Amino acid sequence: SPVQFGLDGEPACRTPRAMSPEVQPCRQQEQEPAMAAPIRIALFNLKGPLAELDADAGSRVADLKRRIAGLCGLPPSCQSLTVGSRIAGNSEQLGRLRDGPDATLSMTVVNTVYQRLTEGQRHADRVDALNYLATSAEKNDANVIAMLLERLTDANNDVRSAAVMALAEVVVPAAPELGRLLAHEDNTVRCEAARFLGRTGKEAEPFVGSLVQLLADGDVHIRRAAVQALELLGEHVASAAVDLARLMGDGRGEVREAASDLVLGLGTLAAPAAPTLAELLAHEDWQVRHASSNALTRLGEAAFDAAPALLRLLQHGDQRVRHKALSGLAELGPHALPRVPEMTRLLADSSSEVRGAAARALGKLAPQEEREFLLAAFLEMLSDTSDLVRFEAEKAMNCLLGSSDGAQRCKRALKGLKADDWLVRVRAAWDLGALGVELGLSPVVLLPEFEALLGDAKAQVRIEALKALRRCGQLAAPLAPQAERLSSDGHAGVRREALQMLAALGEEASKAISVQEPGIRSKARTALSRDASKAVAIKEPPKVPIEEAERMLAGVSLNRCTSLDKLQQLKDIAKLALPPVRLTTFIPCCDAGHACRWAHEVPQEYLAEDNLAVDCDVCGARDLQARAATTPFCHCSTCSFDFCASCAVERAGSELARMFREERECVVQT
Repeated sequence: SPVQFGLDGEPACRTPRAMSPEVQPCRQQEQEPAMAAPIRIALFNLKGPLAELDADAGSRVADLKRRIAGLCGLPPSCQSLTVGSRIAGNSEQLGRLRDGPDATLSMTVVNTVYQRLTEGQRHADRVDALNYLATSAEKNDANVIAMLLERLTDANNDVRSAAVMALAEVVVPAAPELGRLLAHEDNTVRCEAARFLGRTGKEAEPFVGSLVQLLADGDVHIRRAAVQALELLGEHVASAAVDLARLMGDGRGEVREAASDLVLGLGTLAAPAAPTLAELLAHEDWQVRHASSNALTRLGEAAFDAAPALLRLLQHGDQRVRHKALSGLAELGPHALPRVPEMTRLLADSSSEVRGAAARALGKLAPQEEREFLLAAFLEMLSDTSDLVRFEAEKAMNCLLGSSDGAQRCKRALKGLKADDWLVRVRAAWDLGALGVELGLSPVVLLPEFEALLGDAKAQVRIEALKALRRCGQLAAPLAPQAERLSSDGHAGVRREALQMLAALGEEASKAISVQEPGIRSKARTALSRDASKAVAIKEPPKVPIEEAERMLAGVSLNRCTSLDKLQQLKDIAKLALPPVRLTTFIPCCDAGHACRWAHEVPQEYLAEDNLAVDCDVCGARDLQARAATTPFCHCSTCSFDFCASCAVERAGSELARMFREERECVVQT
């Protein structure tokens, strides 16, 4: 082969010799003469000057294009830089493009977006061009829109996706155009159209139905894009609530889950879908039943249209369906009250879960019309074999009673009724009466228990049961026949309590007149004296004539005894001469007519005012508190009026004399 010579004139070797340190820098200077020095670049476009930049002479044209993209947003792939009539290559150095070392480099920036969009070989260039048009093109430009629509048939997925994004930005409003693209033959176009349509807000309402249809599309990406769009639209999806509810029963788990989330997100706006949700409670898939039950719970009372469907499901053969139907009815609130009779039948269902759900639903609704019946049913359920049923019955009973521990107290009382110790049974009877007074628990609910108490062999148990019924007032009216039978009981205490109970019920208690025992007659008379219209029926003649009583009254002041003893004497005289009905007004009163109480110490309102001395406001006696421990004084807390025991005797004597005069006039008129 011919001999190759090196630069120094010697034959070249296969292994090049190492260049000497003196020669190497010189070679670099020859190859890159003054490339590190900065140069001035003047940029122009077709309209005129664009900008002036400083750059290193050794930098490339591609670096300059990236700087220009930062200035005007034009992607580097869509730029063409010309120097004179020559197009500069991306790899060329800027320093080699100028005319001289001190000359300014003038370059023209040519926008090749449309060229890249139609003739670009690389799909990345077409994507860059589309992204530039999305941000820089004029809105609703017909030529741009036509080019974008043409790119929807591009062979590359990224290009088609970028075309849809550009359309969403260029077309105003974008919703109609994107809505039409939901029916495009290409999956990518449909997917991107759905994704961008969700960002248009209220404008997308006419196309919500089309988005819902995409939830059942065969392409998973399209389904997910539709879900995202519908979630972004929020309350604007309400018009398609029924369609979403139907999709909750779809065979694909992803579609069911997406539809369920959308329906739950609508809240009460999904009320039109309530009947459809109720029908899904009978679906064979437990997940569908669970999701529809949650949706009905979220709707609450707004799902009242679902009541007929839920009522039909109460008769379903599957216990799980009946359970869900009861839970749905419980959320309807007042709208479910007409359905209470059908719900009460399920309290005896064969399934413990259904019985518990029925108790929970009825306790939540708390229908007052069925209160007594439900309380009796819940009491029976407290002895159920299922722990769940007993727990739900307790909660439901507490809801009906309006108490947090009413059911527990009732359980303890019922347990006490079966005790062998009669004292425990007495306590149980007292507890039942307290429940009737505090919580309005009617004795009718506990009719078998009270009948057992009234027939107890121990007289004290019967007495306590009658007292409990008397405290219940008119609620104990259904047990009046039992009380009437006990009015002829062999035990005097039982007869007395039976008569008092009848009197409390407003009965005439005519047997009280024929009873010979004074204690029973007195108790019956005291009970009936609360009603003046019935007091005439048992009025007895006085034991002492009025004239004799007046002479006895005059002698009280002459007796040498304490003021308290004199007051007791006045009370005894009044009992001998006046009818029992008049004795209820025999109490010390102040000048304003307020009832006074006997005080054994300084009243609390005086202590709050640092007033430790109490004087009589009638006779002027001072320091009544000094001897209040043995001789109390009368105090009126309403008007802060005080008087000593002596003045109380005088006032009581004057009041009693007035009552004697009225009684004498009444006898004369009769």
